[in-house]
Amino acid sequence: MKVTYNRTHDSQCAIKLVENSIRKAEAEGRKVKEVIADTGYDTHKIFRHLAERKIKPVIKDGGDAVITGNRARDEVVRAIRGGKKKWREANGYGMFLSGSVGMLVS
Repeated sequence: MKVTYNRTHDSQCAIKLVENSIRKAEAEGRKVKEVIADTGYDTHKIFRHLAERKIKPVIKDGGDAVITGNRARDEVVRAIRGGKKKWREANGYGMFLSGSVGMLVS
């Protein structure tokens, strides 16, 4: 866990959080499979980083998202456009988190 000032946007800490989780998981012989996060983590940089690490992004878009050519993010945007409730249920979004980010490790 990392505590930051309220001036620090979630997205500024995201990649470090992911990398720390990957290191911890690998030390235990496990792997981070997906990142579940709120709209504060909806940035192209984060989606690209997760794609490079072959981690599934379950990140809610900001509601006004557009298709831009960032494949990982575009897939999420399209899925949410197909029905937010359906996307939430299919991905378990909002089912387990009380905070704004979580990692599925197995």
